[in-house]
Amino acid sequence: MNVFEQIGTIELKKDMGITGVTDEFFCVLLYSTLQREKKNILVVVNSLYEANQLYSSLTNYTDNVSLFPMDDFLTSEALAVSPELRYNRLETINKVLEYPHIVVTNLMGYLRFLPTKQNYQQFFIELSVGNTINPQELVKKLVQAGYTRDTIVNKTGEFAVRGFIIDVFPVECENAVRVEFFDDEIDSIRYFDCDTQKSLSNISSILIHPCSEFLTSKTVEENSSKQKFLPFYEDVSSISDYLGDSITFFKDYEQLKVSFSQIMEEALTYHSTKDIEFNGKYMFDLLDIHPSFPIYYMNIDHYHSNNILDLDVHTINNFNENSDSINQFIRHAIGDGKTVVLCLKKYQIFSVMKFLNIKIVETDFDHIVSNEVNLVSAPVKAGFIYQNYVFLTANELFLVKEK
Repeated sequence: MNVFEQIGTIELKKDMGITGVTDEFFCVLLYSTLQREKKNILVVVNSLYEANQLYSSLTNYTDNVSLFPMDDFLTSEALAVSPELRYNRLETINKVLEYPHIVVTNLMGYLRFLPTKQNYQQFFIELSVGNTINPQELVKKLVQAGYTRDTIVNKTGEFAVRGFIIDVFPVECENAVRVEFFDDEIDSIRYFDCDTQKSLSNISSILIHPCSEFLTSKTVEENSSKQKFLPFYEDVSSISDYLGDSITFFKDYEQLKVSFSQIMEEALTYHSTKDIEFNGKYMFDLLDIHPSFPIYYMNIDHYHSNNILDLDVHTINNFNENSDSINQFIRHAIGDGKTVVLCLKKYQIFSVMKFLNIKIVETDFDHIVSNEVNLVSAPVKAGFIYQNYVFLTANELFLVKEK
């Protein structure tokens, strides 16, 4: 068993509060839970910056992690929603529909109105060579799914029509797709390069996912396609609903409550200042969403849970490349019966070897040797001490910390 799966195995209970955890060990806990439970995990943090930081750390443990990022209220409402973040959210939705995932979102992402999962899937467009569909019907479907018509396809979310050829750049693809018709029959489907317009490869079929979070087959009034208007046309869901039977970790729930109040104040001020005629909500209320299995990380407030688990994880001070201090620390840990794991990138290993005069076992996370100094080539961001394990990284060993 992978050492992180082993040490991150704890018995989770609904409404449990977890404290005594470092941010790095929190990643270990999430990874271990995903491996063990085989179900979606949602992590809700306060800010977009925190979400990006946590997502970056989690990518060192698993590929099955995605970001569901959302701009702050004033940026999204008064200016414009970032297309890059929108594509990121759509890619995340598509992934969690296929297999278990860790999804990291900020508070604004957690509260965002989305179409229901059923409605979202109704806007999938499945195309296969030999099948028949009127090209104009395909154009209509692409528009309803959020794609924008242009004279030529240059980027994600665009489509173009030239005679019996329809080019489209699906949100889930790295390259654009060219669909060629013979009357109403699909004669060929192939990927092509937008810059050169040259074909890359033929494919027999493709499933095109929606390019918008505002999905409805109803007639939408002009300037009413912002997400706040979606509840006027369709039933709405949150990202939590897409994850089904999942586990939700809230990081510092008290701060989330404070931030939600601030967002509501911003919305009220914006509404009154702009003299806007809008009688609905801009997003879900925090208490509107009911996760099936909530866990509160760093929460020690009895309001949420009487079941508080202190994991007693410790950080490690920086040794500033002091070889004597490093060797002494490691020897003391081994003497106490602990297992030491050095997690370094390949180019850092030589530097560490210069000032370590201790027996080292070069291995991987699946074959850690107990009560020895193990060296693993892996990009872990920060070390910690938990039970009988000591993890050391470049963050503790070197003068310049990893970013």
